[in-house]
Amino acid sequence: MSAIRHAAGGGRHQGLGQAMTFSGREQLAAGVLDATQARSGTVTFARVVFILFCIGLFPRILLSDGFLNLLYPYTTEGGNFAGKIHPGNYLMVICAGLIYLGPGLRFHASDLPLLRSIIVFLAAVTLICAFNFSQGRTGAAGYILDIYVTTGVAIVFVLAMPFQWRAVLGKLMIFILVVNAVLAMIEFSIGRLLIPPTLVPAEFRPTGFLGAALNAGVVNLTVAIMLIGLRAHWFLKLTGVAILIIGVFISGSRTAMLFSTIAIPLSVLVTAYKRREGFSVGVVAVLMVAAGIVIVPAFYMLASELGVLARFQTGYVDDSAQTRIDIYKVFGFVDWKDILFGANILEIRKTAQQVLGIEHIESPVIFFVFDMGLIGAVIFVGAFAILITGLSRKTHPTIAIGLVFFVTLAATNNTLSSKVPSVFVALMLAACLRSVHFVSGDSRPGLPRQA
Repeated sequence: MSAIRHAAGGGRHQGLGQAMTFSGREQLAAGVLDATQARSGTVTFARVVFILFCIGLFPRILLSDGFLNLLYPYTTEGGNFAGKIHPGNYLMVICAGLIYLGPGLRFHASDLPLLRSIIVFLAAVTLICAFNFSQGRTGAAGYILDIYVTTGVAIVFVLAMPFQWRAVLGKLMIFILVVNAVLAMIEFSIGRLLIPPTLVPAEFRPTGFLGAALNAGVVNLTVAIMLIGLRAHWFLKLTGVAILIIGVFISGSRTAMLFSTIAIPLSVLVTAYKRREGFSVGVVAVLMVAAGIVIVPAFYMLASELGVLARFQTGYVDDSAQTRIDIYKVFGFVDWKDILFGANILEIRKTAQQVLGIEHIESPVIFFVFDMGLIGAVIFVGAFAILITGLSRKTHPTIAIGLVFFVTLAATNNTLSSKVPSVFVALMLAACLRSVHFVSGDSRPGLPRQA
């Protein structure tokens, strides 16, 4: 870590043997890469690698496991281990390797706390993967690599990019996910899925490219919360948030619907307080209440007429929700060693099917305990909490709010333990949007003093 600290320390950026000095705001606006402009070839190289990284990033979001399973066994049984890693992840990891081979690239000092959090997280999950490999549980190691290791490596890559590039990437991700919500609205209007789902649903629930209804719910809500905190034209922001929230409701994710009624008003109030300009928090609160009295009932009436709220007719805890509770009974049919050191998840799934009559495991707790062992699961949760804390510190509060609601909502289903892109989207978007707030001045990081 001393080498990293030296590379980003002080108010100077060292690039290609030349020291260049920037003011605090110029450092934020330029990021670290512009310090290498003494040799334009290095900047060109970085641009090319960054474009290649984006080429890998967007398929990671848009190519669902249901679509890839049509081509080869990605999440289904069979195939080789290499095929269990998303193709987009390969390109992003290669780009991360290439960028660190390039000369003169450094991390910004304000990113060092987050970088340390990522290093701790990657070290923990790498040890867990190594343990799984040693126990012959390659499937468990595969999804940990595919979801968490590659996401951590991708974030480290982004931290080596200029702040403007990160901001553009974050906004492009938001645009893609808003478009996906529009696609889900089209699916809802025509009554059929256009993209192969992760699993064939028991009932029609539009998802767009996101593959699973629960995934669509958690992603759309997380993106909507983070979008509220951005500086943008009010009409564009309102339209984007509205489309994403409609995407939450038509996905049929009941918990996401309920969370949205808390998270969206909270994010609006926090953003109004943080900006300290325009309407005061009190005025915004009054306007929200007034609008809520008129708009919210009308919205719920329309949603009810369209059948969007049909899943609430059987109550909050229906058969689907009950299976996520009943699955914990599986602990009564295994040995304590299986809990402490982990077990073959396929055997656990077979037990759930034969004894409990549960077809699919939709609990991250079950996956983590049996894939990592209780000891490994505790280490993983601790390291993941450190990473979430690192992403949330010294930035706009809506990023922290978005991540808290994301983790809470994702913990109610198997989002954290399946190969859907939810984890990647939430963490990568948070890493990118931090830079937007740094540049705009909404949240001032601990800047190095001007030399």
